[in-house]
Amino acid sequence: MTKRPPAEQLDLAVSALLAHPQRPMPGASRSVAKLLALVRALRDLPRPEFKAHLKTDLQRRTSMNQASTAATTKPVQFRRENFPNIAPYFLVNGAPKFIDFLVAAFNGTERIRVPHPDGSIMHAEVAIGNSVIELGDANDEYPQRFMSTHLYVPDADETYANALVAGATPVYAPTDDHPSGDRWAKRKIRSATRGISPHARAGLLAPRAFSPSSPTSTCATPTI
Repeated sequence: MTKRPPAEQLDLAVSALLAHPQRPMPGASRSVAKLLALVRALRDLPRPEFKAHLKTDLQRRTSMNQASTAATTKPVQFRRENFPNIAPYFLVNGAPKFIDFLVAAFNGTERIRVPHPDGSIMHAEVAIGNSVIELGDANDEYPQRFMSTHLYVPDADETYANALVAGATPVYAPTDDHPSGDRWAKRKIRSATRGISPHARAGLLAPRAFSPSSPTSTCATPTI
């Protein structure tokens, strides 16, 4: 064995040592014999308690990585719960009364109201059916503007009547002349146009309490 290169000697000696730990290794060079002493010392490592600890640690890290991966692949919640992808935003004069009108006329539910110190509304939200209307008081920076939106309801005639009771002014009563076949009505809220309809058309003018200088119309359209 001494005539072989040291690297080859070591390789053969290690293989023999692993196969027969107690057998002496005669013929190895002095440098290889020193390395074999280290091989013998390392042969039984790691200790059983170290291996058990390492296994537990690796399993824990694997579980944490899997949980982290699952968390990063979870769909991003890009909007609030129960909030539609599109919501009309009304800027009106007299937002508090406009909120009252939406609640009374369309069975709306006020969800958020953020007032200014003077009582005007910076931002508010009213839920109607499965939709949300956002609104606020108009001002010099954000003036009142013409708006148009459709509201689908189970009964256009009943909703039209409720809007009148809530203070809207009629433009025309429910009719069936819409190209889609919907029955719809139209009424003006002077800050937004909105429509109601399950197969009929009509119109109203909303209370002047929140109406701008130039009126706008409202059209709601329900399906049957």
